[in-house]
Amino acid sequence: MRSNSSTILDGTPDSVASRFLAPLRGAVAAVLSAADDARYFPKFAFLHHLVCCVFFQIKNLPSMRSVIRLLDIHDKQNPGSFAPPPKRTTFSDANRSRRRLKIIRRVFVELVSRHTAVVPRKLAGFKNVCALDSTLLHAVASAWWASYREKVNACKAHILFDLAANIPRQLVLTIGRVHDRVPFSQFLAKGWTYVVDRAYNDYRLFEHMTLSGIYFVTRMKTDASYTVTQKLKVSRTARRKGVLSFSEVVLGQGSTKMSTPLRLVAFRDDSGKLYDFLTNRTDLSPTTIADLYHARWAIEIFFKWLKRTLRMERPLARSEEAAEMHTLMTLIVDILLKLLVKAATTLARHVPLRTLERVRELFFHQLTRAVHRALIRSVSGTQ
Repeated sequence: MRSNSSTILDGTPDSVASRFLAPLRGAVAAVLSAADDARYFPKFAFLHHLVCCVFFQIKNLPSMRSVIRLLDIHDKQNPGSFAPPPKRTTFSDANRSRRRLKIIRRVFVELVSRHTAVVPRKLAGFKNVCALDSTLLHAVASAWWASYREKVNACKAHILFDLAANIPRQLVLTIGRVHDRVPFSQFLAKGWTYVVDRAYNDYRLFEHMTLSGIYFVTRMKTDASYTVTQKLKVSRTARRKGVLSFSEVVLGQGSTKMSTPLRLVAFRDDSGKLYDFLTNRTDLSPTTIADLYHARWAIEIFFKWLKRTLRMERPLARSEEAAEMHTLMTLIVDILLKLLVKAATTLARHVPLRTLERVRELFFHQLTRAVHRALIRSVSGTQ
């Protein structure tokens, strides 16, 4: 890597890319020393690799060759402003490196903690509330590890989304045919509330969560067996908001019967659709339980953002390591964009598409006052 005071990798905030990548530089420095970087990755520095992956993501490029070609063009036009473009074989080897993947996982965790510290948000007075869901990522035919159906390869990205901070917190990547509730236990932490859909219903796990101080809000399956142990009072205000009944119930029967009671809320929304919400949180009112479940829709919007806009289904390589690496890099880009938006203005819970388009356009531009004003306008929506 070149030693030049103007390179975007050395921390000098003289370009949009430098400002955008500043949290990434800090996270990498926190988990990987310069000595270890030189020892483990002598041919292709770790941060250089991540920046190339971010460039691929931000610029919405079709392939690894496009990354190398555009970086080579930029390097010839602006000598010393960026590290030399990697060779194709070097880039390809890096994209399937298990060691790099392990460090990227740590970088992602570090960025999550930094975002939470810098951009604290609350959901109707709550913290430690997250939504868990999965999305299917189709893979090429040669990705033999991603078995899903006959002649179809796919993997599943199980993502934990912090509803209060509005960022992804954790990723588990599995093959496509793994059921959603299988990796559920890998996400659990004491004191957190998990908002999940009916696919995650598991009586034994619900029992364990309740006894361990871990909370959930979900919908009950239509064929679920349960016993009402107590009918709870519903206020007039709650009834006007759609609450039909509020009960204490015990799920299951026979060997599957739970020993701990849960709260059941029968709810009708404005369109007339009926819902049965289940939770082990006894401190919440029935309307709050309904509101928490409806807040889960944020993760569905997040999946659309990842797949349609950040193009999460276009990994740089075909291996299992590359698929997880690319998915993590997509989540990292999302966090970097949100940090950049917060640095420019306090507006916007979700990153506006026009902001991403502006970052794409100005990625290597000098951060003049005019460029900075254009970035702020893209967030606020003004012309």
